[in-house]
Amino acid sequence: MSGDTRLAPLGELLRLGLITVEEHDDALAELEIVELQRADNAAEGIDVPELAQDASAVQALAWMLCEQLVDEPRFFAMLPEADKYPLASAALQLANAQAVDTLYNENVIDQWQRDSAHERLPSDRLAATPVAALRHMLAQGTLSAQQFEAIALRVRTNGTELARMIVGGVERQTHRRRLPQWRPSTWMSIAIVLIALLLAASTWHS
Repeated sequence: MSGDTRLAPLGELLRLGLITVEEHDDALAELEIVELQRADNAAEGIDVPELAQDASAVQALAWMLCEQLVDEPRFFAMLPEADKYPLASAALQLANAQAVDTLYNENVIDQWQRDSAHERLPSDRLAATPVAALRHMLAQGTLSAQQFEAIALRVRTNGTELARMIVGGVERQTHRRRLPQWRPSTWMSIAIVLIALLLAASTWHS
């Protein structure tokens, strides 16, 4: 990989202290794995996100964030120092924006919704998957619950396979959050009430 132009932006990230030596090595290994599996992925129709040959340092860091090659707690600890690490904030915005673009490209959201989501990208967390991006749009009001239901109906009927997977993922996560949380204390309270009722009933019959 000595002649690979992508080594330069990755090296710049390391020099600036935005990634660690281990994360830099992991990125290089990921590039090699993608290269080795390129033919197989193409034959199976698998679309693997790749770092472009002419990528900038911002694009390289955004790619690493999307591929989970960066330790998130360490990364987000840098963000408050925006003057010192402006590249980190820009990379986070790019990673989150690309997830929104995927929603648009898969016809999950329309152009207006995409533009609105771009204006309200999260700046304090990573939402770099289409599912996370769609959930964020719901959470911060870019999409209403009624709009999401309309999207879900349309996607289930006419959407691409990826679009159906995205919407299905959001629906499953939303459903899990709505399930009642049964804790040991809850069961204990129920047991106490039942015992009290049984004791009361035995008293009434005696």
